[in-house]
Amino acid sequence: MVEDVYPINTKQTIRRDVLVPLMLSVIENAGGTLHSSDVIAEMEKRFTPTPHEAATNKYGNTHWIVTARFDSYWAAQIGWLTKDDNRWTITTAGRRVLYNYPTQQIVDELDRLWRERHPYNETTQPSPEVALLTRALNALTPGHWTTYNDLAHTTGLTPHAVHTHMQTLGHAASHRVLQPNGTIDPDLEWHDGHNQYTKDILTNEGLTFDNAGHAGHAARITSHDYATILGLNTHTRHAWHIHNTTTGHDPTPWITHGYIALPTPHTPHLHPHMTRAHLSDHINQTHPEQTYEARDNLITQLNIFLNLIHPNDIIITTTETGYYLGHITGDPAPHPNPNHHTELRRAVTWHNPTTPGDYTNLTPNLTNAMNTQNPLTDLTPNIQELENLLTQQPTPTPPALPEPKLTALKQATPKLAKTNHVSQRWLQETIDLLWDRRQIIFYGPPGTGKTYLARKIAYHLTHPDNVSLVQFHPAYSYEDFFEGYRPAPPTDDGRVGFQLTPGPFRRLVNNAKNNPATPHILIIDEINRANLAKVFGELYFLLEYRDETIDLLYSTGDKAGFTLPDNVFIIGTMNTADRSIALVDAAMRRRFAFLHLHPQEEPTNTILRGWLKHNGHDETLADLHDELNTRIDDPDFAIGPSYFMRPEVRRPGGLERTWRTAILPLLVEYHYGEDIDINARYGLDTFTHKPDTDN
Repeated sequence: MVEDVYPINTKQTIRRDVLVPLMLSVIENAGGTLHSSDVIAEMEKRFTPTPHEAATNKYGNTHWIVTARFDSYWAAQIGWLTKDDNRWTITTAGRRVLYNYPTQQIVDELDRLWRERHPYNETTQPSPEVALLTRALNALTPGHWTTYNDLAHTTGLTPHAVHTHMQTLGHAASHRVLQPNGTIDPDLEWHDGHNQYTKDILTNEGLTFDNAGHAGHAARITSHDYATILGLNTHTRHAWHIHNTTTGHDPTPWITHGYIALPTPHTPHLHPHMTRAHLSDHINQTHPEQTYEARDNLITQLNIFLNLIHPNDIIITTTETGYYLGHITGDPAPHPNPNHHTELRRAVTWHNPTTPGDYTNLTPNLTNAMNTQNPLTDLTPNIQELENLLTQQPTPTPPALPEPKLTALKQATPKLAKTNHVSQRWLQETIDLLWDRRQIIFYGPPGTGKTYLARKIAYHLTHPDNVSLVQFHPAYSYEDFFEGYRPAPPTDDGRVGFQLTPGPFRRLVNNAKNNPATPHILIIDEINRANLAKVFGELYFLLEYRDETIDLLYSTGDKAGFTLPDNVFIIGTMNTADRSIALVDAAMRRRFAFLHLHPQEEPTNTILRGWLKHNGHDETLADLHDELNTRIDDPDFAIGPSYFMRPEVRRPGGLERTWRTAILPLLVEYHYGEDIDINARYGLDTFTHKPDTDN
């Protein structure tokens, strides 16, 4: 039996240094090959687990067995084992390490080889950003975690690119990259499919989680930490922006007395020498009622003020009339404040204490960087501009680049017309109308291709990712459509609150603002089935006045108010045969252009015949369709061609079945309350044109 070797530290960890050599030894002693279940069974006979190692996770799996299986996967990846049909075979490399390495060093060698052997080393030279990402992951040791945003800020990649490269790298530390709130990434993919064990692996490595699944703040490696760990601090001097939140947004006390301050309400016993780990423990104890995200933000801000800001760093604060610029001259110190329990202060020498600087002296890049809600923001990437302002050397203004803007919609093409069996001229007129009005509605009887054409036109004009489709109904509301408060995940103490959640239109608008040169299209199916005034609310105004701003019902986050981007387009559809809904009101008629789609009018009158001809089918079906609509007196109740374009129509008995179950019920609704024999007037046998659709 392998001797129990308990770790010296007090963390409850899994003794991988015992399990890995034991696993290799079991396979070697069995002749070099053994079924995976037999490997585990033999290890159980020779391994005495600690209580923590013997415990099970929420899936009923024993901790040490989960760890052993993960280590077997890593051993196979580096060439110590091969796996075939659940049979594990030790390789020459595995035997070499088993016989030549001290037992305690085998797991260290496993981890080292895993970090070295990723796909980029074998196939292609990684980019500088990916190489830096690999260095950052190498530094992400067991018991610590980071986020995609931290890695993105460190490497210069986007968070999405970080995720993509990590999947390709297959790095051993990938499972230690969590979401911003410290929870497991649901999109993390272990190469052997054991995603459900990720939290157990992290716990075994020494990471702690609260009851809601958030990792401990103290163990997080932030982008600032990485800058130090990886030696990325290219500036000995840093620059910071600070919001004035301690004196009612009046900077006079700061400027007059030469300091900056960070309020610390309900946070006693702070001192200048607290590390981020100490701050994490302290904030978690003093603010248990706050959400995980709120505590994490407070820890980050305090860590910046206490540990990342240094004497000689540049500081800038802003007011409604201008900005004040200076440099730090002192270390942090607590100071009593009548409005708070305490506040932290640092001495500052202000460069312009008598007159605020003019905002026009600042570049848009700098003003955008300062436009955050956090008390402190790192402006080091803009330090050259701020140093120039300190020495009164204006930053050379680069030639102004025009703001990206959508200047036209894509033209209709012959291919678009041919594919959809409508004229190119009609398609171009529709696109021109959409450009002119920004909002149009296709209205007409059922089956006339309203939603179909709306989608085809939208996908022609922009990428499908920039198209969103919603369907209105009587219960649809502003909160469903734009934004509203929805239940938030429970806090650590079990309280349930609400958070403002964007709806499909809000998300589309946000994307459109980030990509102003790209059209973004919202398709609203059956637009008149909802209470439009209730759904659109104050957005009514912006549909007509795109250049104006409004205050939203809940909140916007934009001090200048909310605007509707010029690259947002809306295509609605409306079924005129539904008697349960009223026509849109006059206010909506002013804001939308209306296009009638009717079986006997362009473009719908050519769709069925063109489709039949294109597919080599009997065009008599189009004659039947025309004859049917001549018998219907009310044009709003005409039958559209889409009913005859379904695949089931061409199956044996398909036309009769479609006629009986789809078309006649519409006509019953049309003649509701009238003394009319529907079958005698509209029965399929009463029509002259009866195509053979069975072949």
